[in-house]
Amino acid sequence: SSSSSSFSSSSSSSAAAVVVGRMARMQLLKMATMTTRINTMPTMMMLGLSLRRSMRAATVTNIGVVSTSSVVSCARVIRSGGVVCNRRFMSEQAQQVPQYPTLTMDMAEAIQNTHMGFLSNDQMMYRAHFDEIKNAAGVPFDIRWQKAMNIFVISQLHALIPYGYPADENGLRTFTTDFESLLRSDSTGSLIRQVRQRHSALVLNAFGMDIQGDDIPLETMRTMASDVSNALSSSEFLEHVLKETSGVEQMELKHQVVSSLILNKQMDVIKNHGYTGDKGFLQYQCAMMNYAQDAEIMYSNMSGIMPVYRKAGINIGGA
Repeated sequence: SSSSSSFSSSSSSSAAAVVVGRMARMQLLKMATMTTRINTMPTMMMLGLSLRRSMRAATVTNIGVVSTSSVVSCARVIRSGGVVCNRRFMSEQAQQVPQYPTLTMDMAEAIQNTHMGFLSNDQMMYRAHFDEIKNAAGVPFDIRWQKAMNIFVISQLHALIPYGYPADENGLRTFTTDFESLLRSDSTGSLIRQVRQRHSALVLNAFGMDIQGDDIPLETMRTMASDVSNALSSSEFLEHVLKETSGVEQMELKHQVVSSLILNKQMDVIKNHGYTGDKGFLQYQCAMMNYAQDAEIMYSNMSGIMPVYRKAGINIGGA
């Protein structure tokens, strides 16, 4: 930034890093008792695992330096998008009693439209980061997916701020809880249509694939979710998880290994249902998010994922 900027590059990076660090802490809360989609946004649990892996990489020091390039990039995204906040502002906000807006249907639709605009705007830095993912053909697909979701969650946070939500885990949690309530009561289907549009925009911009209209039927998704759950909880796969994570002492790295194992096992299973390659995987992930309200699918996810993390020796949600 130039000297005439309203705030310096370092201070804005620091503030954004603080936000990311707070989000990372939030991602670790009560996964096992989750009743909303990942406590940050309307997404499914497997998406949450991808987010949790990438957001866990956020290690904020006293001077606001973050430890990974992906989170640094997210800090630049927020700064480039014009979110004016600095350390003093964040400190003052933390001392105040939080005030949350009342989420109405109109506001929920407006927030989703704002987020959609961020995902699709060629002039914002999000597009540059999506292009990096799109052009990284040599990078394993599960890593590219996790990076895409990292950008998705940061842009979701960015979209909430102008509507009066505090830039912390409480603001995000409050929004998500209220949004879920509206989503369940929306008889028009307007909100879920917007949710699907945002997921399709993410896939189009980050991977160059248009999957809008390629919806997987609910019954097919239930069957696939059940098959994935059985594969994840099988003794053979759990022994593989134990072998791959044995000797891995660094918790962040262990989470990365487990997330990659889960995502790759998903890819193996859904091939049997005709969803192959990158597009098949993206269709599956988006359908999982779109059907997040379905109790049967959520149960399958939980019953498959929990044994994997236990076998790896990872305590999630204090369970």
